[in-house]
Amino acid sequence: MENMKNIPCLIIMFIASMLYSSCSDDDFGSAPCVYMRSHYNLITVNYQYTIDGNIKTDLPDLKLSVNLTKEAVSPVTVKLAIDPSLLEVYNKENKTDFILFPEDALAFDDINIPVGEITTYKTIAIKHEKLKQGQQYLLPIAITTASADGQEITISTNTNRVFIQFVTLSTIANIEPVLGNLTGSFIDRKKWMVSASDVYSDAYSPAYVIDNDPETSWRGEKRTNSIFTIDMNEVKPVKGIHILSMFKDEYRYSPKIMSIKTSVDGKEWVSYGNTPDLPKLEWNEVDTPKVNVIKFVYPKPVRYVELKVEEHWSSFHGAGFTELNLIE
Repeated sequence: MENMKNIPCLIIMFIASMLYSSCSDDDFGSAPCVYMRSHYNLITVNYQYTIDGNIKTDLPDLKLSVNLTKEAVSPVTVKLAIDPSLLEVYNKENKTDFILFPEDALAFDDINIPVGEITTYKTIAIKHEKLKQGQQYLLPIAITTASADGQEITISTNTNRVFIQFVTLSTIANIEPVLGNLTGSFIDRKKWMVSASDVYSDAYSPAYVIDNDPETSWRGEKRTNSIFTIDMNEVKPVKGIHILSMFKDEYRYSPKIMSIKTSVDGKEWVSYGNTPDLPKLEWNEVDTPKVNVIKFVYPKPVRYVELKVEEHWSSFHGAGFTELNLIE
């Protein structure tokens, strides 16, 4: 009975596999027909700093399978290539605006299907340094030729190409996933200029976060993703951020999550991603501010640091903090 229960599932899986890899009726002639498929439809490329300042990605190798509808009597050689002419067709049909995947980011070797086989799997390394961050690429791969000594080989009319989308993120992750202690010294704040996209009132000036007075704070508008910006007026390697939360009657107003960007010149910015959840003060621990230390993986030299409130502990009130230091 258990085997009988599995029959419908097996039939569905068999039909699905046939639809996924099938050729058209014209492809099932007397000669073997070659077709292919990709193991990926969409690849998202993440970037992350290493402790020595290099940038690594999680970009996988490209995996394809090249197949025959029947066994060949002699080895089959298949050539693949990026087909730029397919980009405009794809964008028009799908109402997208992908750009062409860089042709120098990978290289195709000839693919050989041995006698007695109908499938060969191909792994192709991608040169991630050829990809620009923050782009949406389309990689259209087509079978260009297929041949075998002494035997006709045809190319599928409807599965002779694959389309793979590549989305490269603009963020270079540089934030440790856990808050904690960090050795180092506070950067001198005498030359600093600080600003905010908004303030709740004049009583919450951005300047209050660098005045060494825990009784004063900056706080943004209600229900706003406020942005706080630091200009150190010099380039320094920053290992992390030391923040004192709001406390006493304002303990609810600390941000829950912030995103962080840095810049050397104030024009080109690098996004580090989001912080882990910053601890929430409870009503019975509001006599002193909470210390939050956000650690960076790589102490990148920067001049500007931008913190944006992405989530609030209190959805109604604006978020802010009491004191802020950068650690070198």
